[in-house]
Amino acid sequence: MKQMKQKWFARLSFIAALFTLTSLLLAACGDSTATTAPVATTAAATTAAAATTAAAAATTAAAATTASAGGAVTTIAPIANGNKTGVTDTEIKIGSWGPQSGTAAGYGIVDRVLEKYFQMVNDNGGINGRKIKFIYEDDVYQAAKTLPIVKKMVEQEKVAFFVGGIGTANNLAVKEYLIGENVPNVTFSTGSGALVNPPVKNWFGLLTNYTFEGTVFAQYAADTLAAKKVAVVYQNDGFGKEGQQAFVKAAKDKKMDVTAEVPYETGATDLSSQALKLQQSGADVVFVNAVPGPGAAVVKEMDKLGFKPKILTTFVLNDPSFFAAAGSAVNGVYTSSFTPLPDSDDAKVVKYRDFMKKYLPTEQLGSFSLWGYLSGQIVEEGLKRAGKDLSRESLVAGLESIVDWKDSIAANISYGPNNRAPQNSIFIIQYKDGKFTKVTEPLSAK
Repeated sequence: MKQMKQKWFARLSFIAALFTLTSLLLAACGDSTATTAPVATTAAATTAAAATTAAAAATTAAAATTASAGGAVTTIAPIANGNKTGVTDTEIKIGSWGPQSGTAAGYGIVDRVLEKYFQMVNDNGGINGRKIKFIYEDDVYQAAKTLPIVKKMVEQEKVAFFVGGIGTANNLAVKEYLIGENVPNVTFSTGSGALVNPPVKNWFGLLTNYTFEGTVFAQYAADTLAAKKVAVVYQNDGFGKEGQQAFVKAAKDKKMDVTAEVPYETGATDLSSQALKLQQSGADVVFVNAVPGPGAAVVKEMDKLGFKPKILTTFVLNDPSFFAAAGSAVNGVYTSSFTPLPDSDDAKVVKYRDFMKKYLPTEQLGSFSLWGYLSGQIVEEGLKRAGKDLSRESLVAGLESIVDWKDSIAANISYGPNNRAPQNSIFIIQYKDGKFTKVTEPLSAK
């Protein structure tokens, strides 16, 4: 009996050893999504359900390097119990909102570019065997209309996530709902600090921070334009106030006299009274912190009054739609950008122009179309890194792994568990006689 037990034990040991050897061989020769290193976990979840999912992601997410058309891409291993709403074996459903009409209609090109960017991705075979279905609706830049659109896309259309959503007030209007539904909101088009500080697990910004821009402009007004008196006209909401407050603070720090702070209401079309107040202020420099329609209106009204201060305009006005609407009144204005100039000979910009020529030949080149193009690049990269087992959680992990990424049209993109603001620099340019000239090198936020 003892000898028989020893024989069975020997056989079992041999089978166990064979199984171990087979597993090692499979790991060495097997599928390319095998994990090699842990990925940073997501930020603390805002609900108990989200916390459970985040904990699962933290224990199962890992990185692996696989080949793709664009070169080596870091991918995320499957995340246990990931939410696959909007994802099938053949499709990824993505939603968006933005103004296709109204005073901020110039921003509508962001969604139109995204639509064609994803068409290009599909034409090239999709991502990990899936094609992208992109849907967007016009909210006329009215926050009250954004929430019903978003609820419809989440509850009826069953989108996996949102991309490129325009507007500070609009994003704030849907923030609580999307957090509660655990739906990612990716590359939203606003530089509001309120949406990225503190970081929110499923939220990933795109634009340079408005506080940083307002500070840079005030410093430029004092140090380069030698201004003694400054004024600001701003949209009376979270977007307008953030830049206005930063500009005023920095101006006072520079010992300049802030002679007027003039608000206008969202959707306003007549800004003649605001222009008159700015003229009466006697400012040397006026910072216009507005969206395209009202921005063009106030600049034209100042010109009609014969009021000719040096004008600084936020980067959310840096687009042909604004310059065309304002006409000759914008000659000489200063603005800023975090993307290269559209006519740059940089190879990445040439690629963008080739894309526009093929997919949107009737649309104007400009910063807003560049925003859409950059959003598309980031989403494409995030989806590739999320891997074949795509879920909302793996998308978040994939985006968080984008650090010091230099393959997009922007100079540098960085996210992370504690970072949802990927842009940290801008440069100032001047628009004169129909041409843009860089007047500073990129300035980085401290």
